[in-house]
Amino acid sequence: MAAKLYFSNRIEKLADRLADNLRLSCKIVDPFTPIPIVVPNANLAKWLQLALCRRRSVIFNLQLIYLEEGLARMISSTNRLPEAVDAFSAPLLDVDQRALQVLFALKNMALDQPALAPIYAYLFDQNGFKRPDYPLRIWQLSHRLARLFQEYEYHREELIDHWLKDKPHAETDLVESALCQRAIYRWIQQRREAISADT
Repeated sequence: MAAKLYFSNRIEKLADRLADNLRLSCKIVDPFTPIPIVVPNANLAKWLQLALCRRRSVIFNLQLIYLEEGLARMISSTNRLPEAVDAFSAPLLDVDQRALQVLFALKNMALDQPALAPIYAYLFDQNGFKRPDYPLRIWQLSHRLARLFQEYEYHREELIDHWLKDKPHAETDLVESALCQRAIYRWIQQRREAISADT
């Protein structure tokens, strides 16, 4: 997968260029083949979707992927060091797989412990019963936490290091949501280590 870079000090000009390129590609690309577009974050992805719709009225079959995944795809497409690429991409880049790990953790952890009080209150009512939309809440929460964990692994390595070594972290130790995330992340890592040790 080759990459061609365009530079501008105006994001609107880049969106115009992308819209032109998409218009041309529609003539030569199978319409059922998704067109990958690499974006740095969710905010720009949403802005770009709206910007393209304003320029083209209808836009479909675009695959907006984050920078890390885009780079991993480019590396794997070179067919160099496939084992290293697979080892790198599997635990870090597969958000769906990570979401399933988080879901498993939320279904098996003791959620009534103090560190997980916000999670418990979000999923259960005051009587300890699952909320009516419990399946939707736990599924969406799993994906949200999976994306956060992915971002931390790429951009906040010092935070992950503190979590894994069970060391205090001045910025987050007083934040209730951060303590929840820490407990869930550590539970997942400890389970992965236990499984690795058994095999």
